[in-house]
Amino acid sequence: MNPDIKMILFERYHADEIKVRPCDEYIKQSPLFSQWADDNVNSPAFTAVRISDGKILGCGGIKKLWGGVGELWGLFSDEIESYSRDCYEYVATYGSSLIREMHLHRIQATINANNDLSIKFAEGIGLTRECLMKGYGWNGDDYYLYSILTDNGSLRLTTRQKVQAIESKIKQQPDHMEGDCFPIDHWFAKGLYGRMISVPAGVLITSKIHRYSHFFFLLKGKIEVLGDGGTEIFSAPKFFITEGGTKRAVSHLEDTIVMTVHATDKTDIKEIEDEIIAKDWNEIDSKRESVCLL
Repeated sequence: MNPDIKMILFERYHADEIKVRPCDEYIKQSPLFSQWADDNVNSPAFTAVRISDGKILGCGGIKKLWGGVGELWGLFSDEIESYSRDCYEYVATYGSSLIREMHLHRIQATINANNDLSIKFAEGIGLTRECLMKGYGWNGDDYYLYSILTDNGSLRLTTRQKVQAIESKIKQQPDHMEGDCFPIDHWFAKGLYGRMISVPAGVLITSKIHRYSHFFFLLKGKIEVLGDGGTEIFSAPKFFITEGGTKRAVSHLEDTIVMTVHATDKTDIKEIEDEIIAKDWNEIDSKRESVCLL
C-alpha cells in the first residue's frame, strides 16, 4: 500500500472537489450529477486522499441495486494514472470486504463506450463486457454494461478474467516487457506461416489473441499454462490445436522453444499479424456482441 495515500469514508463534498480526468468531465457536467453523488453517500464507498497535499485522487464504491446485485462506481482524478498499481491493490482489498458485507452475487458497471481508461480498468479487475447499451447516457452516448459474478464474497473469475488479471499485474511491474520480446524465426510453406519463438526459463507471459484455430508445437522445455481446462504443465514434445479467440497465461519452467502454424497466403509479417491476431477480446466479441436498446 502506498504510504502517501490514506483511505477515508466517502463524503458528498468529495465528488464536488475532485479534479477529474478530461475523459470523465461528462460525468460532472451531467444534470443528474448532484443526485448521483447524493445517492452514493448512502452506499459503502471510500475516497483516496494523498497525505502530502490533501488532494483527492479518487472516489469509488458499490451501490446496492437490489438483493445480491451491486453497481460499481468510480470517479478518478487527473493524476490517477500515476497510481494505477495502487488502484488495483485497493480495489482488491476494500472491494472484497464490501462484497462479503453486502452479500453480493453479481457486480456490474455501466461505462461510457468512449472512456477507454475506465474500460481498461474495469477489464483489469476482472469485469467482462456483456452488451452495448445504445443511447444510454444523459447526452445520448452509448455505454457498455460490464459485470462479474461472485461466490461467497470471492470473485468468480472466468479463464479470460484470470488471464486478464495476470496481464494487468505483469504490466504493473517496472521491468515488464511488451510486444515481441524474444527471438522469432519465421517460416513459410504454401498456404502456411510458421512462427518459432525461444523463451528463457522463469518468464511469465500472456499470449496474443489469435482470431482462428491453429497448430501449436512445444518443441523444447516445460511450461505451465492457464487455459480453459485450468492450469496444466506440459513438457516437450507436445502438440495442440489452439482454438480461435483464446488467450493464455504461460509460465516457462525451463528454456523453451514453441512454434505456431497458421493458415494464410500472405508473406508480409505485418499483414499476417493484422490478419491472424486480434488487438483485444472486444475485437473478437464485436462479431457476436449483443445490443441492449434502452
